[in-house]
Amino acid sequence: MENLQTNAMIVNENDHVIMTTELVKGGQMLCWRDAGGIHTLPALEDIPKYHKAAVKAVKQGEQVLKYGENIGRALADIEPGAWVHTHNISDYPEVK
Repeated sequence: MENLQTNAMIVNENDHVIMTTELVKGGQMLCWRDAGGIHTLPALEDIPKYHKAAVKAVKQGEQVLKYGENIGRALADIEPGAWVHTHNISDYPEVK
């Protein structure tokens, strides 16, 4: 896996999402590096540059974390490799 070129980044190990650094086509491998090494996951759909992709499953109604912070709630179940955007997360975090 050492020859893989990263095309995404993660900031906090607890994040549910990574951010792409280039357009990633459905079926292409998402590739990012963290303190644990290099990770890959197939993209389930096209993910635009600088958009979010799920790296962990998130159930409908659960918080979505980016930068270690709640960025909204899942409007539907989100599978690893899925594009995460306004179609499947709320546009603002709900406060309890």
